[in-house]
Amino acid sequence: MHNGIVPILKEQAFFGFTGRINILLGANKQHVGVIIQLNGLIVNAEFYSNKGKKALFNILFEDIDGQADFTYIVEPELINQDDLKFKFTFEELYKKLQNRFEQYKKFKKFRPPNNLKLYLKPEFVEDVNGYSIGPEEFDTLLTLIDFPLVEEIYKHSTLYEYQITRSLVSLRNKKALKVVQQG
Repeated sequence: MHNGIVPILKEQAFFGFTGRINILLGANKQHVGVIIQLNGLIVNAEFYSNKGKKALFNILFEDIDGQADFTYIVEPELINQDDLKFKFTFEELYKKLQNRFEQYKKFKKFRPPNNLKLYLKPEFVEDVNGYSIGPEEFDTLLTLIDFPLVEEIYKHSTLYEYQITRSLVSLRNKKALKVVQQG
């Protein structure tokens, strides 16, 4: 993989670090996220408007993929119990990351442009043509109903980016979506 956040997480896990790893944009040092560790365990993350596991994996994906230039500031700090949202050892996280990053890379090229609006075709609801809808597709449809703009679907869905893309591709193949170009 690449020399970014992963080696920092590994090192801090080895030393049993408790505190925050702040994520700053390299260009202007704007704070865009944080990864929280407790006794070396990765226990929470925030990245832009995302929180929890989704934020953690988005940080990792963007860092490894080279999409963004991040600077990391490691700050020892007492961690509040309210900040504990999950617990990963570095090894557990790394194993999950390897699998999910492969999925992320595989589906990244299929992500629709942010300015498209997507609508559920009424005829699909009336007659699903023998197709079944999986849990990821269902979650994507629920988000799409409230947020038809592609950018908003990715922002507001609880699914990971590659899961949303996979769902949108599947729904499009099932002819469930109407695509409208936005200005």
